[in-house]
Amino acid sequence: MTMTTDYKASLELKRLREHAGYSVRQFAAALREAGSEFGQSPSSYAYYENGYKKPYLPVELVDSLTPLLVGRGSPPIGEGQVFALAGWERGRLWKLRLEFTEKQNTKTKAQIEADLLAEIIQGIALESEALSLDLTKWHHARLVAEVYNRITATGDMHKPGSVAWEVAYACRIAKSVLQSDS
Repeated sequence: MTMTTDYKASLELKRLREHAGYSVRQFAAALREAGSEFGQSPSSYAYYENGYKKPYLPVELVDSLTPLLVGRGSPPIGEGQVFALAGWERGRLWKLRLEFTEKQNTKTKAQIEADLLAEIIQGIALESEALSLDLTKWHHARLVAEVYNRITATGDMHKPGSVAWEVAYACRIAKSVLQSDS
């Protein structure tokens, strides 16, 4: 059976795992120890290397893989290589989704958006400081817009922790992109 380029993420995941020095069993165990649902068994993890038929891996899986792969191997695996498994390319934080769905709430749409934007801005300020991430005004505005678009496009506005998770992930991606540009 010939693999097409549609399954590039699965092939790249296997290559990165091997480059980092893990067997399938070791990697599944490391994922399990890290609390990831993707490492419950070697076969549940191996599915993403062998049976997964989408061009990009789920963001949640890539988030679980990142601390296990980054910095391992010779030469060391970079964050950008791992983030690419979820479809991120250099210079772009996310592919924008064009759909927007607003959930019914007693607040007006403007109030909901203002509250969300304030939470995102505060989160980025805190996360940037924690990561020692020096953002220009343009980069800061871009991060706010990208996180806002991502949360509203996926309908995660009302899920607890979704803003904090998206902000933290966006700041780590931005740090990786900015470091690779310098």
